[in-house]
Amino acid sequence: MKAAFLLLGSLVLFCDPLRGQSIPVTDARSLADNVIKLPDDLKGKPAVLVLGFSKSSSRQTKPWADELNRDFGSDPKIAFYQLPMLQEVPCPLRGFVLQGMRKPLSTADRKHFVPVFDNEAAWKVAAHFVAPDEAYVLLVDGFGRIEWQASGVFGDEKYEALRKRAITLEQSVAPHN
Repeated sequence: MKAAFLLLGSLVLFCDPLRGQSIPVTDARSLADNVIKLPDDLKGKPAVLVLGFSKSSSRQTKPWADELNRDFGSDPKIAFYQLPMLQEVPCPLRGFVLQGMRKPLSTADRKHFVPVFDNEAAWKVAAHFVAPDEAYVLLVDGFGRIEWQASGVFGDEKYEALRKRAITLEQSVAPHN
């Protein structure tokens, strides 16, 4: 019975009927003060996006982001962004929240950290949102179409599936010599 549930879970994770759905168009500013326009700024290269919808979600997003930053943070062929969803944060408090997010990050990490203040409902649909404290990880192609996704606690098997799929996706769009 357990094997059947594992198989079913794998099929749901890797045979997602909404695969190919596009991410919402988003204009935001990274904590390094770079303007980020998704999906336009992908310019044909795949991207891994780690979304969090609450302060508590950072317990799950951080391990994902740490591994992704290690593997793809300086890779020019695959983009990587952390996207904390902050639409619910009242405007007068946003500066304090951003300052708190910026402080522990290195200068290099700030360019990957992109707070989002609008369109949260559309991001929830794209991420298959279930619980606010979970991490949501999306692999998108160079046009912003979702090619792979997962949610929840970081795990080696999920991460390895993501890493392999990201590399395969990048190789499929790389110029052939």
